[in-house]
Amino acid sequence: MAKKNRFGDTSLDFVDLSGHREPNEEDGKSKGLTPDQKRLHWEAYAKKTERQEEMFKRVFNYVFGEQAKEISDYYEKHGQLPTLNDEETAKRFEAALRLTYEDAFQGAV
Repeated sequence: MAKKNRFGDTSLDFVDLSGHREPNEEDGKSKGLTPDQKRLHWEAYAKKTERQEEMFKRVFNYVFGEQAKEISDYYEKHGQLPTLNDEETAKRFEAALRLTYEDAFQGAV
């Protein structure tokens, strides 16, 4: 039977860290990443997020451009502003959001 973690969740494997201890300088082991490793990690992360930012900019520009045209056309015909469907607009962002979350999950694993 699976052990429950402190939140009562059994969906994840229970990991016992009671015997774990952090390395220290007396052991002669590093406490973490070297400055070069940190820099490389940060540069890779920044490059990935910049690609995601560009993707979102394209999606935003496309979606809001389409909405601007829809509003303008409707206003010219009816003399008032249309009611926009926020749920439909949100669906247009789903693919970009899904890719971002999947990428973040893969990076965390």
